[in-house]
Amino acid sequence: MTAGRMIYRLFHLTHRAPSSITPRDLTSTWGLHMRFEYGRLAPFCRIEKEGLNKAELGELADGSCERSRWARDFMNRPEFVPSVFCERVDFAILSPRYHFGCEFLPSTKHLLDHERLKEWSRLHLFEQSIELCEPDDALYIRTRYLKQPEGEVLQIAMTPLPIYEGIDEKTGKPWKDYAVFHLEHTSGMLWLRARYALAASCQDLDGMWIFRIRNTRALPR
Repeated sequence: MTAGRMIYRLFHLTHRAPSSITPRDLTSTWGLHMRFEYGRLAPFCRIEKEGLNKAELGELADGSCERSRWARDFMNRPEFVPSVFCERVDFAILSPRYHFGCEFLPSTKHLLDHERLKEWSRLHLFEQSIELCEPDDALYIRTRYLKQPEGEVLQIAMTPLPIYEGIDEKTGKPWKDYAVFHLEHTSGMLWLRARYALAASCQDLDGMWIFRIRNTRALPR
């Protein structure tokens, strides 16, 4: 097998029919999060977004969780722009292995590719589609998901944003590190953190990612 073919097989996000999905033991922390029946995703939470700005989101988060230094730096980046719209949003938790049928470690680029998610929704969902989250969705979910099981880590499926940047001392070329938010319950504390999500980074097959659910049912005329 050529090196190019090996890389393709490693990063290619494969698809399977919903009937091939193996559900986790419902007594585990995945339980209600991982329901996927009859071509419909069961939301794990519904959030009423209030159009808060950066300062207001920070105050809201500090009143209900801990924010890591990376998360604070992430929110201070100019690329982090909270939505000014008030809306109701449903979210689902999906796994690369059990929902997308990945057999090899997917790259961040493939896992969060908009067109790929759109095509997967068309093939596997009925009157629904999954979409990437807005960056500020992480703050709203964190402040409302207060009964997160100990040890659970949920990554926000969003377009990775730059968190740190600089100039390479040897080449003189600029570099940027990209990251996404994730929610974590560790040692009795609820955390909002950020972690690296470079385009070619391999993601865990059993990782849990939060996506937006959009209902696509046509309204009656």
